[in-house]
Amino acid sequence: MRTLITSLFIFSLSMSICSQSREIAAFSGTSTPAAKTLNGTITATALSRGPGLIDAGGATFNSGGWTTDQTLDVNDYIEWSVTAAPGYEIKITSLQIDYTTDASNGKGASGHGKGPKEVSIRTNADNFTKDIYFDKNGKDSGKSPVISTDLSAKGGIIIFRLYGYKAKGGKKSEDGTLAIEGGLGNILQLEHTGIILEGTVTYEGLVYNGTKWSPSAPEENTGTKDILIEKGMYIVTNNIKAKNFTVAPGAGLVVKNTGSITVNGNLITSDNVTLESSSTQYSSLIVNGTVTGTTKYERHINTQKGGNDLVSAPVSDETFDTFRTKNPNIISNATNTLFLFGVFNKTTGTFVNYSNTENTPLKAGMGYRTASSDNSAFTFTGKVNTAPVNVNIYKSGPYSKSWNLVGNPYPSYIDTETFLKANVSQLSPTAAAIYGFDGKSSDGWTIVNLATLPYNQENARITPGQGFFLSSKNDVGAIIFTPEMRTTGNTDDFILGRNTSDAYKLGFVNLKISSHTQQYRTELYFNDASSKGMDAGYDASIYGGTAPAFAVYSHLVENNEGDDMAIQSLNFEDLQNDVIVPLGVNAASGQQITLSIAESILPEGTEVYLEDNLKNTFTLLNSSDYIFTAESNLASTGRFYLRFSNTTLSTDNTDTDIVRIFTNNTSRTLIVKGQLQSHTLVTIYDLQGRLMSTKELNGNSQSHEVDMSNLRTGVYIVKLKNKAQEKTQKVMLK
Repeated sequence: MRTLITSLFIFSLSMSICSQSREIAAFSGTSTPAAKTLNGTITATALSRGPGLIDAGGATFNSGGWTTDQTLDVNDYIEWSVTAAPGYEIKITSLQIDYTTDASNGKGASGHGKGPKEVSIRTNADNFTKDIYFDKNGKDSGKSPVISTDLSAKGGIIIFRLYGYKAKGGKKSEDGTLAIEGGLGNILQLEHTGIILEGTVTYEGLVYNGTKWSPSAPEENTGTKDILIEKGMYIVTNNIKAKNFTVAPGAGLVVKNTGSITVNGNLITSDNVTLESSSTQYSSLIVNGTVTGTTKYERHINTQKGGNDLVSAPVSDETFDTFRTKNPNIISNATNTLFLFGVFNKTTGTFVNYSNTENTPLKAGMGYRTASSDNSAFTFTGKVNTAPVNVNIYKSGPYSKSWNLVGNPYPSYIDTETFLKANVSQLSPTAAAIYGFDGKSSDGWTIVNLATLPYNQENARITPGQGFFLSSKNDVGAIIFTPEMRTTGNTDDFILGRNTSDAYKLGFVNLKISSHTQQYRTELYFNDASSKGMDAGYDASIYGGTAPAFAVYSHLVENNEGDDMAIQSLNFEDLQNDVIVPLGVNAASGQQITLSIAESILPEGTEVYLEDNLKNTFTLLNSSDYIFTAESNLASTGRFYLRFSNTTLSTDNTDTDIVRIFTNNTSRTLIVKGQLQSHTLVTIYDLQGRLMSTKELNGNSQSHEVDMSNLRTGVYIVKLKNKAQEKTQKVMLK
């Protein structure tokens, strides 16, 4: 449906509907040209000269230098134009112009009768090839007759050009002028009007008038329609799409936490668009064109009791002093001089608390730690980011060296998988993952990488304004957020919710350690993209690289360098090949410990055994928990192993596969972990077969160190041998 608009819209407070033609634009005939339009649905460009003309002076818009040729010169013209706002169509039904070709040159000389004899007006509708008006006796023309036209432009521009030729003043002469004069009165409050355009401005789209939509309300399938909120406050509760979206001044738009808006073209907010969120769901705004005006995002924030929040600004260009003034629920000290809001300081390894004098901008892509006093939202106000956002990350500082706090810069969800794949090359191979803070989980972190995503759709999208940690591979690196990552969603931030509904997802184990007061988990995944070694983007170490005092974790099956892994991924085929995963358990002496499977998705027939090689026991975790009391402080790998098998195990196994050999490059030592028989000899050779070192290991210990500080950086061959066991492995000393 076409809505005809002939009065106030964008820059006024109301709008009327009328099908009658009337003045929609006026242009002054003055030496300093001006233009006025009916309203903000159209804009106008004042008179200007083509490159073949000169300013002939005087009070009117007086031009000289017209060609004396018998045909027009394409460079000799006076131009003016009107442009429709997105979604609007201009129809010009008539124009009138006041001009003379018999004016003086405005500088005292006489140019009477020397101006162009013939005058024509053309438009860009046909690339200025046909006349819509022609005057073959241009002398002292005065007001032209009303010129009927049939010109239109939807969301575009109509350009007019007046050409003159057969002048007598000579090319480039100040004599022989044509002047646009101001004899048409005061039109649209423009004095000395010299040109009038009459017509209509129509809106072809969906219009909300404060109570109802015409012809219908926007939906997900209206992405080719323009949308106008003319009056009132419209509330969006579902997902809608538009071509161009305009909110008129005085009108407003609220997107509830269940809703989203995707604009394929441009958005005009009139500074009155608000996006809302709850603790479990967030609204989204995606604009593929430009955004005019500011937008507010009311982003849910946890209380300090809930463990603080890592956030980012979902809109840009707001300074902290303005932000805190609008958000009195930011936790502060008693004198309101320090606020629980700030960046992560890599030098100290702590979070900054901004002061009441801080006026730094909240930067796009930067992460912040904060908390609210009332478990409600903070309001961020600023411009909507529609372009790529680059954020530098660093591997520097004495504390948390590789860790950087960043965040989603868009007022929409972003796709986690797309983000990780775009940035995995910039992240530490052992921690190529997203580390999101989760105050309710046992370890404080939700770790998301390419291995976890197929099993947890809750974290397939990063919420608007979500902050998280990344580990930088390089001293100076850069990650990128791109518009292509933006998406809509209806999920929470980093609170785990396992999705096990899809039958094909058959490779996941969540192993839990618990005591009477504590619990902690580690995860193993099986997929076609992983190996027994380090797979960047699929394996992830514990935040900081070292497990806490109460924890369960794994070490890599192959090429282990001692990293405590929160997530280890293996190939799906390993489930068929009796793979053995070294486990680490940290616990204090005297604690009663339970090791159990919290969640799992495994092929039918797969048995998961926990081996305690100190007690020489195997426990089938599919059906039983393993409960024991720590007789000493536990703080390493070597005692416990997780074994995936399709055959029932006996307790008679003496298997060198469960002995792990790796180097500690910091201490330049060789580490051997696992249960060995007595009189086990470890021998180290270089690649030429030369003996470098030999040592007998104590069979009563499950962790052994061999000094390699006297050896050069390189690859070495390590051989373990006793009466019942023998194992050879290459290691790298860096």
